[in-house]
Amino acid sequence: MIKPIITISISLILVLASSYLASFGHNMKMIFGYISFTLFTFFILRKSESSKKTIQSIFIALPIIILLMPAYILDYENTKLSLPSSIALLVGVISGFFLTKHKTSFVSITLTVIIAFMYFKGYSLWANNIMYGWHSNTNTPINTFYLSTVNGYKLSNASWKEEIVVLNFWNSHCKPCIKEFPEFNQLIEKYKQKKILFYGVNVPITKEDTKETALELLNKYEAKFENIYSSYLDKTTSVFEIKIYPTVLVIEKNKILFKGSLKNCEKFLSLKFNNL
Repeated sequence: MIKPIITISISLILVLASSYLASFGHNMKMIFGYISFTLFTFFILRKSESSKKTIQSIFIALPIIILLMPAYILDYENTKLSLPSSIALLVGVISGFFLTKHKTSFVSITLTVIIAFMYFKGYSLWANNIMYGWHSNTNTPINTFYLSTVNGYKLSNASWKEEIVVLNFWNSHCKPCIKEFPEFNQLIEKYKQKKILFYGVNVPITKEDTKETALELLNKYEAKFENIYSSYLDKTTSVFEIKIYPTVLVIEKNKILFKGSLKNCEKFLSLKFNNL
């Protein structure tokens, strides 16, 4: 039997690696966590006596429970977005446990199918429900607001009469946000003949997130959109109730017509202009 301290240490490393991958998207954390803990549990339990398999499984799950689960108990509202990806690590332990009993375990196969569904479709549905509700399309009126571009130019929805305005909220620490810059550029190119104004809205999440950092990223990834810089802890995100990055809004005639992901925004615009 492998010593518990070794089992717990390796499990801890896998938890930390999975958490790091969450910065590239919770889907990455989910699939890596599930596969790595399934294989790790299978490997450890194969070398354990039958009577010790359950206790070894507990040792493997211990770092997951201690490091990840308290956040959901203490602050569920602000952490629930990542809940499926954290549960996937525990599901991996369960899958590995049953895999040692039968190499073609029905339970392991079923869990793998569920995780695969969550990776390709389920998690996006979960996130969409949390951040935007089950329906992304909305018709929410908004009050007059003012924003500033990185060049100091003042913007207000009061001046947007006939135009449709697309706001893409992002921050410098959000890798999925930056990864979507080329897609946002393509969307701008696609609708350049239409009366649509496209803006990126950079929202700092720490005092270290400066305007210079935002400009550096915009230049590095050749962003074609004008960018608005939201000062640290101002009311921009609360006005629009932005809880996740990236979030895209479509505004027309002082109403939010759409709130959701860039991919769904493309579908929304396509339907809107096809119906005009």
